[in-house]
Amino acid sequence: MPAKSTAQREAIAIAEHHPEELYARNKGLLGMTHAQQHEFASTSEKHLPEHAHTKRAPHPDGAHQRERLHTHAAKRGHGGMHATAYVNGAMAQRHGMHGANHPRTAASGLGLSGSQASAYMEGAQNEADGMHDGENA
Repeated sequence: MPAKSTAQREAIAIAEHHPEELYARNKGLLGMTHAQQHEFASTSEKHLPEHAHTKRAPHPDGAHQRERLHTHAAKRGHGGMHATAYVNGAMAQRHGMHGANHPRTAASGLGLSGSQASAYMEGAQNEADGMHDGENA
């Protein structure tokens, strides 16, 4: 298989010819056979990018979900840090991060007090009640 970038080709060439000079993060390259190393290292650099950029799959509850929860928090009168506390409470509830603990215990453990703790608990409770599902979010 040919190298996907000049950086990859160079790292594998070092592994093939000067393994003692490899960075610790590249020591895994030493697990390749000599034939595999040679195949990668001998790739022409003519049309290779400097670095291979891999696309990551978007997180299923990523920015879009947080944006929807912030909108919901704003509709309920929360702004700024209170909206963030509300969203964090809802996300923690959604992912089961409270475990056996009550959201109030979690809010306290995060150093939230007063109205921010209330917003966190409200977000968690609304998530538990299903208020963020469908069109309500």
